[in-house]
Amino acid sequence: MDDNLQERAGHPTIIVKGDVKNASLNIGNHNKQDTNSSESTTSSASTNIEDKNLRILLDKVEEYWVDGILKHALHKELWIELGKQLEQDKLHQPLRATYEVPNQKPQPLSYDTKISQIFFEHQRLLVILGDPGAGKTTTLLDLAKDLIQQAKQDHSQPIPVVFNLSSWSSGKYQDLHQWLIDELKQKYTVNKDLSVSWLKHQQILPLLDGLDEVKAEFRDNCVAAINDFISGYQVTGAVVCCRAAEYQALSTYLQFRCAVNLQALTQEQIGDYLQQAGDSLAALRVLLDTDAESCKLAGSPLMLGVMSLTYADVSADAIPALLGDTGTQRQTQLFEQYIEKAIDRKGNEQPYTKQYIKDKLSWLGFQMQQHGQSVFMLENMQVSWLAGSSQRLIYGLIIGLIVGLIVGLVVGLVVGLITGLINAGLEKQLSETKVQPNQGIRFTLKNALFVGFTGSILFGIIGYAMWFFNLNDWSLVNNLLLILSIGFISGFLTYGGESIIQHYSLRLTLHWFKTFPFKAVPLLEHCTKLILLRRVGGGYIFIHRLLLEHFAQKYRDKQP
Repeated sequence: MDDNLQERAGHPTIIVKGDVKNASLNIGNHNKQDTNSSESTTSSASTNIEDKNLRILLDKVEEYWVDGILKHALHKELWIELGKQLEQDKLHQPLRATYEVPNQKPQPLSYDTKISQIFFEHQRLLVILGDPGAGKTTTLLDLAKDLIQQAKQDHSQPIPVVFNLSSWSSGKYQDLHQWLIDELKQKYTVNKDLSVSWLKHQQILPLLDGLDEVKAEFRDNCVAAINDFISGYQVTGAVVCCRAAEYQALSTYLQFRCAVNLQALTQEQIGDYLQQAGDSLAALRVLLDTDAESCKLAGSPLMLGVMSLTYADVSADAIPALLGDTGTQRQTQLFEQYIEKAIDRKGNEQPYTKQYIKDKLSWLGFQMQQHGQSVFMLENMQVSWLAGSSQRLIYGLIIGLIVGLIVGLVVGLVVGLITGLINAGLEKQLSETKVQPNQGIRFTLKNALFVGFTGSILFGIIGYAMWFFNLNDWSLVNNLLLILSIGFISGFLTYGGESIIQHYSLRLTLHWFKTFPFKAVPLLEHCTKLILLRRVGGGYIFIHRLLLEHFAQKYRDKQP
């Protein structure tokens, strides 16, 4: 993910450049003052169930991104670490930026200007740019928080939904509309019919993070798809985040009206932030006062947050010098120190060795980067995550063993289990329950079992009819056992059973080779407590994209 920084509390500076081309777009208006829009929204409103599902989706966005990510920004974690009471109005985020609109000079924003104000003043179309660690995602989530509150107060407003564009890198998409439908299903468990209806009636406001995470060969295609979607669907607004260098390298720009370009922190802002922590960061203040290169590195809000957590309550003598020749080398060294401090934080409560955690996260970061994932979900692991022919061979053998067991056991168990599952059904509405890791696979398993046993009943009726009308010479018991088994296996495998077998075979294979634990959730949950990962619904993200890249590089460095 991009920049998991500190929550904006009224002290940023924002400037504008000319990176955004002029555009003439027909943008939907959902303001209360617009009577026509209000009438259109009312007339095109879906059923009461759809309205309820929209509220559920809104709650999920708030739970995943505001409560799960924004409220756990690094500067807040520092305050928790120091045992201080968090006071929102006094804890300021060091952030400065500039905003730009076409044919105008860049202008700084006053400290009390909110990102939502810029968004509404420029036709609800906004690009957020900045260097790695500058605060793009935090700024996006700050806007999401305001839009969520607005949608709660006014049900005619669209639902802001955070998406990450990294999955566009699969290369199979040309249409943003279809990509949004797939993402709503995968990340928020929204079925296709609801997604199509909501997008058609402009009830979804997409907040698109991580354009720079799209592979370079697909990035221009992604920008073109966003532009087509904005103009073709008359959306009620959109926001896109991207690293500044990657955006400048595009051959086609977004047809938006405004860009916000986040800037490096000034020495005064760094000093003010450190002063809030008091004596606990006195040693870090000494380091930044005496080491110009380290002070330059602290100009990134992310790295300042990492430094603060790493060096909190540490004496000046105990702070290891950052002696890399380049900023990248110093950043690497700082991340290593942060990881050490994060793992040591639990002390005797540590259920895993330090090297074990590093190895598993390095492998995970590498795989997520290779497969264009910003949010790791257990059910999204694929066979391509296996390394070498030996792992694939074991994977194939495990699948064969599982299928054999299913075929053998079903004959003896199918009749008894039908009664137990007779009242089961397929879920058709958006679930209000909290999303858990690997929930997608469990949901598929439930449906596969239901369809399997439904199929066995139907086939059983056929078998009974064949016996009753003397269409074969078998006994009634033999007929039913065979036909029920065929029905169950056919239904189970054709309605998700195959995916379930492949999923658990893959996890067993990775566990067999000690690549990744079969019971991965306890490890992932522990890493969230170490402030290395964060939970997003049923998935996990690294606290920042730069940390993911750091772990991925560690994995590459170990390869022969």
